[in-house]
Amino acid sequence: MFEHAGLCRSGHVVAWGINDFGQLGNGSTVYATSPGQVVGLEDIAVSDIAAAGWHSLAITTSGGKAASSFVSVSSGTQLKL
Repeated sequence: MFEHAGLCRSGHVVAWGINDFGQLGNGSTVYATSPGQVVGLEDIAVSDIAAAGWHSLAITTSGGKAASSFVSVSSGTQLKL
C-alpha cells in the first residue's frame, strides 16, 4: 500500500495509505485503510491535487498552493496538514 490522495467534488481533499512520516496530513503517523479528510484544508476549496512518494500538493481554487511536507507554498506559512 502507498500514499493515496483524492479530491472530492466539494473541493475537500482526502488521503489514505502509508503514513510513516505524517504525509497523509491527518495529524498522526498511523496507516489509514480508508480515506480521511486532510487536516488544515477543511475550509479551503481545492481545485487540483498531486501525490507522489512522501509528499502531496494541493492547489486552491484561488490559486494558492499547500504542500504536505507541510508548508504553504504561496505564503511560506507552516501547515501541519
